[in-house]
Amino acid sequence: MFRRRKRHLFKRSNLLVMELTIKFLTGNSFSQNVELHTTVRQLKHIIQEREQQRLSTQNGQRIDLKDDSKTLKDYGLYSGCTVVVLIIQSFQVFLKNTNNQTHTYDVSQGETVTEFKLKVWNKEKVEVQQQRLVYESKPLEDGFTLEHYGIKEGSTIQLLLRLRGGRF
Repeated sequence: MFRRRKRHLFKRSNLLVMELTIKFLTGNSFSQNVELHTTVRQLKHIIQEREQQRLSTQNGQRIDLKDDSKTLKDYGLYSGCTVVVLIIQSFQVFLKNTNNQTHTYDVSQGETVTEFKLKVWNKEKVEVQQQRLVYESKPLEDGFTLEHYGIKEGSTIQLLLRLRGGRF
């Protein structure tokens, strides 16, 4: 939800500060003063629900605040704007490792293959560069989302190891 109010910018020790309303889908909300050059990542830290959250704002159209490195100013936010916190539902998939063991992972549709590989590295201790993930006989490529491959609740992904390079 986007509310228009007068642009209230005020200075705090030579930094421009604006007041945002942070609203959850549950209806709860709170006001937060942030500096004009606060990044989306910093705002997520302030909200403290970093895991699987998406931020959105509306100004006639919905704007997803996806790029963590952009500033709030880059997205056209100003004092009095409302930021909506969208909690993305996670689901479970299975990973069959090289020892034929199956482990469960919590993922989301928007999660990238690279992000999933980091989870695999944390649990399986297989370096990201050595991982070759396959779903329904298709290799999963970095940069694409799990949704791109049709991965959903209960899907099984196979972990294979890449052969290390060398001379033939």
